[in-house]
Amino acid sequence: MRVCRVAALMVLASAVLTLTAQESAPRITDLNWLAGSWQTHQDNMDIEEHWTLPVGGTMIGMGRTVAKGKTVFFEYLRIEARTDGLYYVAQPKGRPPTEF
Repeated sequence: MRVCRVAALMVLASAVLTLTAQESAPRITDLNWLAGSWQTHQDNMDIEEHWTLPVGGTMIGMGRTVAKGKTVFFEYLRIEARTDGLYYVAQPKGRPPTEF
């Protein structure tokens, strides 16, 4: 499961770095492709994420992992456009936010 989170973060970081190389400042609208529902099944777990469209300088997401009929992990996510760039903000299990 941690591998899935790390892989997702690496994909997002790669997209932001690619956008940064193309332009002086990436725009949150460049992440339109992320909006929607994403699901996978691995190691007897169902993992899903849902993302809103980028509106108002933010994208809001949530993730959940279900194993044996029970939620074993969840997290609240957002991507924010700030004056100094895009920030990925994660709140695993509803804990205080961690910014990347």
